[in-house]
Amino acid sequence: MLWLLERGATAVQAGEDELAVDLLNDAEDRTEVYNEQSVADIAGQWLLSERASAYIARPYEEQYINVFKMLALFHEGRLENGPTVEARRLASKGNRLRDRYLGLLEELKRRGATESYEFARPGQFIESPLGVYLSVVAFREQSNEGFASTAIKRLRSSLEAQAGLGIESDASMVDRLASMDASSQDAMFVALGGRGPILGRRQVGPYLIYVTPVYFELPEIVVLGTSAASASVEIELADGSTKRYALDRIEDLGAVSQANHEQTLPLIYARTYLRAMSKSALLTAGGVAV
Repeated sequence: MLWLLERGATAVQAGEDELAVDLLNDAEDRTEVYNEQSVADIAGQWLLSERASAYIARPYEEQYINVFKMLALFHEGRLENGPTVEARRLASKGNRLRDRYLGLLEELKRRGATESYEFARPGQFIESPLGVYLSVVAFREQSNEGFASTAIKRLRSSLEAQAGLGIESDASMVDRLASMDASSQDAMFVALGGRGPILGRRQVGPYLIYVTPVYFELPEIVVLGTSAASASVEIELADGSTKRYALDRIEDLGAVSQANHEQTLPLIYARTYLRAMSKSALLTAGGVAV
């Protein structure tokens, strides 16, 4: 799934829109297989091994499938039943993924993960500001003003959440967007810069559980490079003159991904704790038997 998401995002950057949509559709199909599984089944797979089954997308990773699909569809000019479909999927995905996440956490606690870490807002993921911005434009292009107004509210919320990470955006940008209608949307420019974050591993341990030393690895977001402070676009007008426009800063993908990853830590710790307990019990029992 990650390979498809990465290749799909690369195809968007390269302007290969049809290929990008195909790859990202394939990635989303694979995540749907996971979403159809029961909470108990998924928890059971995790307790065997993180690698016992195909990669399970984290909640915050799934939303970028729809974000990049919207970018490809807009760039390709497929406005009819294209971006709006992805915008609706993005809107419904947030609550569904949050509910699934909290259900998994409760299932693992039920199985004995009483030592799981607690955080202030487990499962309260930040919705992609870029994705919500694109949703506003998509709904407005199809004259769905009700959906567009709701997306405006979601955009304000996601930008406020991002601002809590120290990433400031011009709040007046949302007001300008809210004051527009379909007739005033002539062109949209989106600049993607820098290098996206990657998922790394951090070794932890050893910890003694009973008499067994336990080592394990925890995933961590590795932010590479720096984010762009500003971007602009130069447009050639009908009379042959050019004019440069500054683009609004919508999202720091690295910061949002890192913050969302931290919200998954209670679930990661819970299943890691259970596997460590299981491994310790098996090794101890085996040692006694010998």
